[in-house]
Amino acid sequence: MATQSKDELADLDRFAPLLVRWLRQDKLSPDECLAKLQTEHELTVSRQSLLDWRFKRFNEPLEEKCLLAFEHAALNCDLVKIVAGQDPGPELARIMAVHRVTALKLAIQAAANSSCLKLAEQITAMTLDFAKLEEKQKMDERKLTLLEDKAKQADDARTVLEDHRLTEAERANRMKELFGVL
Repeated sequence: MATQSKDELADLDRFAPLLVRWLRQDKLSPDECLAKLQTEHELTVSRQSLLDWRFKRFNEPLEEKCLLAFEHAALNCDLVKIVAGQDPGPELARIMAVHRVTALKLAIQAAANSSCLKLAEQITAMTLDFAKLEEKQKMDERKLTLLEDKAKQADDARTVLEDHRLTEAERANRMKELFGVL
């Protein structure tokens, strides 16, 4: 049975350009491809053999394209490091934006290749973690700003209270101005 499957895969390889056109351009289903192979080319193969062929052969170029894209991106990163020299690298936010685009592209390609989906999920999880950290950092910065404002307000209030040249009414007015009470 394994030999028959290998023979069927070899038969399908002979029709590879035609199968690729039917599957990609004409968007035919595997059953429609089987029917066309049988009626137009007198080739009978099992549905499972066609599915195996499609998985093994049809997806190889996509996997190679993904690998080449990652290799190309790595070379570009190395080139940027060389060109930038001592300059700091791109902002982390920009790098994460590239990750988001990469995840989106991989998610689109995942329809044809399940390994792309796993990679897209990993990259998406990483970008979501980054977004959470970025939000936390913004909140921490906002808290720090508020605390600094409150500390300055307290110092100003202390200065007003310790200024003995001011009358009680002037102190009260300055305190109202400091704390926004009018």
